[in-house]
Amino acid sequence: TYPHAAYFLESACQVKRNDGRILSIRIQVTYYEGGANMGSEAAFVNVVNTSPARQPTLAQLFAEGADYSAVLNGRISAQIAMDPDAEMYGFLGVSPSQGYYLTPTSLVVVFERYSIAPGAAGITGPHPRHEFRQ
Repeated sequence: TYPHAAYFLESACQVKRNDGRILSIRIQVTYYEGGANMGSEAAFVNVVNTSPARQPTLAQLFAEGADYSAVLNGRISAQIAMDPDAEMYGFLGVSPSQGYYLTPTSLVVVFERYSIAPGAAGITGPHPRHEFRQ
């Protein structure tokens, strides 16, 4: 996209949910350092409007004591199994610091690029994601 640029840095911010109760923002940073050195990173800000405001972890979105990782791992594994190239994936499970964002109707779990599958698996966006409807 930038054939004459030696280097560049772009950032974009998307508000995924803002309903007065929950604010969820996805921040995307794309950079190019020359040659084949293009990269993309995402950060997520999720805030619950309480006093004081808090930034919940993925585990805190579920009922206390719930085995959230087993639930999410099972659902993500099922989604991966539907992919014709499922054998290319190396999904080992969600981590306590897993990236996510919330929409008005979904929890979207996001993985770093190449963390669960090689590019040859057909990653369609900057970061693979798995969406769960409420």
